Amino acid sequence: MSSTGCRKNSKWLPIEIIGGILVIVVYIGFLLLSLAYYPPPYSPASNWLSDLGSPSQNPSGSHFYNIGCILTALCLFVFDASLVVWRTGQKKRDIELMISQILGCFPAFSLIMAAIFNIDTGELHSLWSAILVITFGYFFVMLGITLFTHSSFLRPIAIYGFTIAGINMVYGFGINTPWLEWVVIFMYLAFVGLIVLNVSMKLKSWR
Repeated sequence: MSSTGCRKNSKWLPIEIIGGILVIVVYIGFLLLSLAYYPPPYSPASNWLSDLGSPSQNPSGSHFYNIGCILTALCLFVFDASLVVWRTGQKKRDIELMISQILGCFPAFSLIMAAIFNIDTGELHSLWSAILVITFGYFFVMLGITLFTHSSFLRPIAIYGFTIAGINMVYGFGINTPWLEWVVIFMYLAFVGLIVLNVSMKLKSWR
């Protein structure tokens, strides 16, 4: 399969790379900043990530986490939009990619809502967190299916995406524990990083 379609969309390459890096750096940066203000003890084994955004549990640092989630979501929108770089000009594949991009917007929006309605709000936070988990799963699967046979995409990354979707399903419908939430979120960040790495490796050949 030719990568001509990718070359036509090469203007998106820097945006894909920068957007992906920002997703990782912004989220982890604000998480660590919020964690620095969290009254000890705090442990991934017993604390949800959302506990960092709780004004009652983390009065001095909750706003850092919630703002970080919103900024991360905005970076996710940019990252999703820049997935257009993977277009090939083949109608079926490009439609699948567009569906993947649309699906990627749902978890980004849900992350914003889960930050606005922090864990102290109760049911509203639980609702948006559940939507976040479910839509992430669909995004991983659809993007993996779309890019699995793409000539410029590394198949192990697609397989890794399917793995995250499976673990995400276990977390959402089975083992709903704090430590597994940490695993899923950081596996997703790693997935974004791998896509950035893949794009960076192909940068010269696409120009």
